[in-house]
Amino acid sequence: MKITTGYQPGVIGRVTQMQIDYYATHHDFGAHFERRIATELSELVGRLDNPRNAIFCSVIKSQIVGSISVDGQQADPNTARMRWFITDAEYKGRGIGRTLIERALRHCEAQGLNRVVLSSFEGLDPARALYESFGFKLMTEQPGQQYGAEVLEQEFERIGDS
Repeated sequence: MKITTGYQPGVIGRVTQMQIDYYATHHDFGAHFERRIATELSELVGRLDNPRNAIFCSVIKSQIVGSISVDGQQADPNTARMRWFITDAEYKGRGIGRTLIERALRHCEAQGLNRVVLSSFEGLDPARALYESFGFKLMTEQPGQQYGAEVLEQEFERIGDS
């Protein structure tokens, strides 16, 4: 396994595919969610020239099997948002997610982004446990439909030492 940084051909499609494969199967998310992922990820790819932004992919045998993105262009100049964290179902449980989060947090620290936030929702217990193992704290919970289905949306925050 290797970790790649930045744009690579197919990254938008592959990350969107992994996301919709998982969330359509397990949470009945549909076209609204898929459009949102593809649109927002495409927009971030257009801003990768800013060193505060990044996409990290886990690649095995030339295939992207996991990904996480950092959007470092938030209203607060010390804040980053981690987004689109996913590992292909075939590769779960192999430490890929932990490696991706470690890499994303190192990037944030290097860019002076000491506050990192991420959005999730209730029921993603393995992901939540992983986030909390890195010091993320649940800050808010509220019903919402930003993913295209009614869920209990959660916002997590991690304050680093930078």
